[in-house]
Amino acid sequence: MNIHERALLLQKAEGDIELQQYLLRACELDIIYWFNTFCWTFDPRREQSDLPFELYEFQEPFVLSLADSICKGENILVEKSRDMGISWIVLLTFQYFWLFHPGCNFHLGSRKEENVDKKGDISTLFEKLRYNLSWLPTWMKPGYEPKSHSLYMRLINPVNNNVITGESSNENFARGGRYKAILFDEFPFWPVADLAYASAVPASPCQVLVGTPYGKSNRFARERFGGKINVISLHWTQHPLKDDAWYEDQKKRMTKDEIARELDINYEHSVEGVVFGELTESHVIKTPYQFDPLLNTIVAFDFGRTMVGLISQKDACGRLHVFKEFIIDPVGKWGHKGENTPDLGRIVQGYLGDLDIKSRIDYVCDPAGNSPDHRTKTTDVLILEGMGFKPLQFEKAQKMKDRLKQGVSFIKKKLSERIGDQESILIYEQGCPKLIEAFRSGYRYKQDHAGNITDTIEEEHPYEDVVDCLRYTLIEKFSIEQKIDVPKRQPRRGNKYTGY
Repeated sequence: MNIHERALLLQKAEGDIELQQYLLRACELDIIYWFNTFCWTFDPRREQSDLPFELYEFQEPFVLSLADSICKGENILVEKSRDMGISWIVLLTFQYFWLFHPGCNFHLGSRKEENVDKKGDISTLFEKLRYNLSWLPTWMKPGYEPKSHSLYMRLINPVNNNVITGESSNENFARGGRYKAILFDEFPFWPVADLAYASAVPASPCQVLVGTPYGKSNRFARERFGGKINVISLHWTQHPLKDDAWYEDQKKRMTKDEIARELDINYEHSVEGVVFGELTESHVIKTPYQFDPLLNTIVAFDFGRTMVGLISQKDACGRLHVFKEFIIDPVGKWGHKGENTPDLGRIVQGYLGDLDIKSRIDYVCDPAGNSPDHRTKTTDVLILEGMGFKPLQFEKAQKMKDRLKQGVSFIKKKLSERIGDQESILIYEQGCPKLIEAFRSGYRYKQDHAGNITDTIEEEHPYEDVVDCLRYTLIEKFSIEQKIDVPKRQPRRGNKYTGY
């Protein structure tokens, strides 16, 4: 019926300038009318794959909220179940402004370039836009010529000079541009998401973040639960064509993490292979840590291209309070910019200097820090000890056979223990966001090519680094039910600490 009505309307408007102007004005004033009267979508699963876009009842408020966010210059996050038509809606909302409102440039992003634009592939962002344009009447897009105005990752409106551009995820995403709004499609899966987001923020007042959950160790989840962004949640139960029978049928073809991610909008279970399933919300303390100057303070170090310092205190009952992490890398991707061990040492020194410490400080580190560097002929241990972090303890971990596996088991054991009415490990959210992300989903087992979970840890920075610091803390300063011989450390090479 809608196709028939549309055909009659277009037939009447053909050659009738007055009616065309009326319809253009109606579309300009009512985006819902434009969707339901002129837009098309494509579904290859249907016998008739070309479908007139008729918004479902649950989609109309979303279109209006999105348009309102674009007009007001406010960020919006869309968490969704799969197959809810959201990518089409966001793209066509952008196209609506591109058609009817001058001064509206937009930028489209996805995790891979081939997801942004590939001629002939309707799954890409730009092909969806081109597809809808091909159905619009010529009088709605005057002067538009595909060869001249539909370029690779670029659509130009020749009348008002609006432009829609695109690119894949990168550290300089959208840098230098000026846009009415920016789309971050499939944002939970973007590489370098933090840097891409930080680069894009100055380019537009409206960031549109779209995705299905993939754990809490990503920028999408942090924005979702940060309390500073308008969140739209679109669950499959809102869709009129999906019911419990459909849900049960979908579940038969999916793994547990896929069900959580693609259907249930469940962040906690949306990543398969999470190592530390023992972590609960009772381990995470949301209030700031109240430093106790009389308690034993423990400082742990991990070395490498990404380096980490982790500070905790052990209370009188034996609970470990982990309250501050420092992460440095050459570009400052995870927090602080730094390239070597002295950089990390100075940052930790500055923090410790501001604390009212009246009790013992223990220093522990990665055993690899005792290996001499062939260039400087010194070690990370000697460098830090020369800065005052001494003695550095690493001997128990160094002696362990398969210390990664044993250390992970020890963390899991401690997470499962309670001391009195509290967990034996308490992690303070404000000071240790990456450690919490690591526990929730960032620290996980690898998958093989067939998608099977292996027993090998995914070495992803900075998650493995913060977890390693916790491993060394527990191994060196808490009792482990095994005998560990203490090896001799590398001999000192003179009394000069070079390299800083």
